[in-house]
Amino acid sequence: MMAATMTIEFYQALREVGVSDEKAQRLIGYFEDHKQLSKKDIAAL
Repeated sequence: MMAATMTIEFYQALREVGVSDEKAQRLIGYFEDHKQLSKKDIAAL
């Protein structure tokens, strides 16, 4: 349950700073696959 809560919070934080829904979902999917994101990863997405 903790992971689901963190995912929702991560999604909400991305949306609050202006990331589009599509990009937020892609970032979350990438994060779930790789368990961490660098600034370079985020820029590439």
